[in-house]
Amino acid sequence: MGILVSGCGSSNSNGVPEPQKYAAPPSVGVPSSGGSGNNSGSIDYEQGAFKGIYEFLSQCENPVDSYEKQGSRLAEQHFIRELLNDIYYWYEYVPDVNPKLFDSPLQAFFSLIAGANFAQNPDQETDRFSGVISQVDYQAVYVKGESASYGAFWVYGNRGADDSEKALSVKVAYVTDGSPADEAGLRRGDTLTKVNGRELASVFQAADKDAIVQILSRSDRDQELTISYKHSGENTLRTTKLTSKILPVEPIHQTAYFSTERGTAGYLVYNTFTTDRASSELISALTEFRDNGIDDLILDLRYNSGGLVKYANQLASMIAGASNSKGKVFVRAEYNDKYQDQSPFGPDDPLESYFVQKAENNADLPSLNLSRVFVLTTGETCSASELVMNSLRGIDIEVIQIGGTTCGKPYAFAGIENCEWVYFPVQSLEVNAKGFGDYTDGFTATGTPTALDQIKGCPLADDLDSPLGSQNEDLLATALHYIDNNNCNAALATGNAFKPQATPVEYTSGKPAWQKAMYREMH
Repeated sequence: MGILVSGCGSSNSNGVPEPQKYAAPPSVGVPSSGGSGNNSGSIDYEQGAFKGIYEFLSQCENPVDSYEKQGSRLAEQHFIRELLNDIYYWYEYVPDVNPKLFDSPLQAFFSLIAGANFAQNPDQETDRFSGVISQVDYQAVYVKGESASYGAFWVYGNRGADDSEKALSVKVAYVTDGSPADEAGLRRGDTLTKVNGRELASVFQAADKDAIVQILSRSDRDQELTISYKHSGENTLRTTKLTSKILPVEPIHQTAYFSTERGTAGYLVYNTFTTDRASSELISALTEFRDNGIDDLILDLRYNSGGLVKYANQLASMIAGASNSKGKVFVRAEYNDKYQDQSPFGPDDPLESYFVQKAENNADLPSLNLSRVFVLTTGETCSASELVMNSLRGIDIEVIQIGGTTCGKPYAFAGIENCEWVYFPVQSLEVNAKGFGDYTDGFTATGTPTALDQIKGCPLADDLDSPLGSQNEDLLATALHYIDNNNCNAALATGNAFKPQATPVEYTSGKPAWQKAMYREMH
């Protein structure tokens, strides 16, 4: 059975889409699931037989919305089985397991995803991105645009499977203005030495490393955290206590202008495609760039792990401008083989999205009309950020990549709401106007590209020891040098030695996979 969507995908007053709410068509009843909120209900299971999502829709152990019915945990677990069989991109690999064998809807979801991963490749995780969040968290982060935080974006080194002999390393990538971390004096490049009294130099076991990450990533307000740290290049040990608080999401972290041999380069640190501020602040920043007549754009996406596709479309459209993008395909969604000719969300959700020329308020978007863009990247550059790069390349706008290999997420999903949870199973592969979307290993910068997932540019590690926006920061310095000299060797012009290491530590964030997200808005 195909999936139908109630209405057109509702939006709140902020213009941010709600997660999808399925509603049974009039000809399909919503039967009682039986049971009393446990897994002892009388729902039948037959291997290989699927009844469709509507059979178990909105039958909740703990109803949270007025339209939901009192059901059971077992009904919710059957819903997940039906959901993955219908819309999941790799549905054919999902093991057909009796939902009664699971202890919770979340266990059912993640166990079935893990089973599909194993069936595809026992040695490699194909799906690193499907996830679940609560309705409460979805509303806070993706609708209200806020979350509880200490205000420091932590990055972690030595967390890989082969790093058991290396102690955990934690640094600060950036700090949100006005946050507890900012008020305490933390800054980019700070290295943590203790977390709640635990010496990081003694943290070697994977479980202990994960525990530290969980402590630093807590998303509840009024959580206390005591850390010891050193500023980059200093030996003084500092200790401070942070108390988390509700902070607004910060899409635009920084803008700046630099003089080059070609004229003026605009520099934009853009950290998220979520919430309506990701659009309004972005449009304001690029309007200013247009009005100031920039000749080049340096787009810093090194910590941008994704968000809404429509905002990625706006960014790419403004960079290319109407003269380069009007009437051209921004992205095409390729679903599983059950939905080759139509989206599972109905005919009002087209498979192809075109570059846009207007904002949501119908005002014209500013056009930079650039033929190339410099993109600064790390392994945290993910999803909608990679989509911008890929879609621009699809219409022959040159992308010059400077930094590390991106995360490798050419997939998209819409949040599927049922009961207290919002589910994000991978639903589609997103390809550009030339039909390319195979960059699951990420985009890699290289001087001589030989494959479509390689981009002309300069491979560099993130320079955490220099402030963002500093001309001495390796990635920005290299971009500026490239503009003037058409090569990567910024050291010749700036004396910047790129701080080479024989085995550089790769830092990644502790974000759960669901936050590295590309959300499609359904219309």
